Amino acid sequence: MSETESLAFEFACYIADRVPRDTPWTSVYDEMCRVVRSRAFRGMGYAELADVGISLSITGLDRTCRLLEEAWEAMSRAGSASPYAA
Repeated sequence: MSETESLAFEFACYIADRVPRDTPWTSVYDEMCRVVRSRAFRGMGYAELADVGISLSITGLDRTCRLLEEAWEAMSRAGSASPYAA
């Protein structure tokens, strides 16, 4: 996994830790937007996350959604929360 891919997956894990898997998609999207807008993840905003392949645009959400599903699955397999657990 490249550094860019790792950072994108790390963002997905950060979000997965903040919202349970069964959360309605609109709430997950709102949380992602809050995190990006406030630069809560490594000080990264929209442009920086777009550079690593995280998009919150309608046309770019497929990859972001796949990464989030992978993060939830990895957390489930590990039986524990991500490194971002509060």
